[in-house]
Amino acid sequence: MVEYDGFRRFAASLNPYFKMISRTTARNDCISAFNEQKSVLKEMFKGATCRFSLTADMWTSNQTMGYMCVTCHFIDVDWKIHKRIIKFFRVKTPHTGFEMFNTMLSCIQDWNIADKIFSVTLDNASANDAMVALLKCNLKTKNAIPSRGKLLHNRCAAHVINLIAKDGLKVVDSIVSNIRETVKYIDGSQSRKQKFEEIVAQQGITCQKHPNIDVRTRWNSTYLMLEASFPFMSAFESLAGQDKNYKYAPSINEWERASIVCRILKVLYEATLVVSGSLYPTSNLYFHEMWKIKMILERERSNSDNEVAAMVKKMKEKFDKYWLKSYKYLCIPVIFDPRFKFKFVEFCLGQAFGKGAKDRIEKVRKRLNLLFKDYSDDSNTNSNLQAHHVMAIPENDPLADWVYHITEELNDQIDTELDVYLKEKPIHEFGRDFDILNWWKANYSKYPTLAHIARDVLAWPASMVASVSESSI
Repeated sequence: MVEYDGFRRFAASLNPYFKMISRTTARNDCISAFNEQKSVLKEMFKGATCRFSLTADMWTSNQTMGYMCVTCHFIDVDWKIHKRIIKFFRVKTPHTGFEMFNTMLSCIQDWNIADKIFSVTLDNASANDAMVALLKCNLKTKNAIPSRGKLLHNRCAAHVINLIAKDGLKVVDSIVSNIRETVKYIDGSQSRKQKFEEIVAQQGITCQKHPNIDVRTRWNSTYLMLEASFPFMSAFESLAGQDKNYKYAPSINEWERASIVCRILKVLYEATLVVSGSLYPTSNLYFHEMWKIKMILERERSNSDNEVAAMVKKMKEKFDKYWLKSYKYLCIPVIFDPRFKFKFVEFCLGQAFGKGAKDRIEKVRKRLNLLFKDYSDDSNTNSNLQAHHVMAIPENDPLADWVYHITEELNDQIDTELDVYLKEKPIHEFGRDFDILNWWKANYSKYPTLAHIARDVLAWPASMVASVSESSI
């Protein structure tokens, strides 16, 4: 651009004394600025007391070249959420788990954060599973990750919801086909649009948001099309009477079935918006959104309409597959939400698994205790307060064994920081104004070790996607 004659003449007309730089100078200045900011960020990472959660997404360009974008998420000492793209690079083909592992490890080593990784959020590609398995093995040998890596791999919430919705819509395509064809017909020409506008005015419909044709590969666009179509039901019916070429008017039965589909998709759509936010913690919200999906699928699976029931069945099969894989790590952030804690997890898992809930709950408890132990061992603060109850006595004293035995009994009776937190009643602030980060900031002195865990757990992003609509949540 800077060497284009037209641009040079334009710049000279604005300021004849300005000396235009060359493209090489522009490139070098950009790279210099990049390296300078990278050094600043490296220093910040080096001095950080928190752990980092990564998201990584693969995409293919028009030239069929594969690229990976790695984003680092963390919460600073002032309890503010941050995310930084730390790597954008081409991945050599074939995109195997081993090749992706090498590129991810190279990125982690370049930023010197191998000992500060908390989690990695990825979609459900098989190569990602292989990559995380290799990464976990590498970090475990260095004792660089908490909970022995059991919380390292998190599956992208938006991607899981996307898979659930797509499986369901494959079954009920016939239910929405007439609505889709109606929207397509109206948008087919300007004269049809004008005619439809006249009918809308005649019917006294005040809704300004007209439906747009959906993209079949994007289930959320199908939901938005359905939702926007319902206010115009009478207009579609009137159009059928005035336009002989229009043959797609949905029947009353089709509208009723479409409303059920829309009701189910609405829960999935709203869940996607919530878990895709980047201005607030999402890890503690993921469980609740999945629970809402679980509830509506349970409610609708016995629907009298066979096609709707078949849709729900397919969606529930996909939901159950990922629910069983992910419930153990979905529960952990909820426990660090002072409004719910462990009792809430016990209650929900009891409903979800019935007689088999006891073992499931125990698995979550073990992961929680292991996480707390790892942070307690690393912390300068002795969270379990045992230091105050150690009786000083020489090792060669005949009573040394007895004193050690008594000390152990005393320590077993002492509540840990985690015990104290879980025994306290949950707080009752369930509005959208509740600021979980501010709560932990205010209670840092009371729960120093738990606050460190909460800061890292809440920095974990539930989804790789940052929703453009998150400000409306």
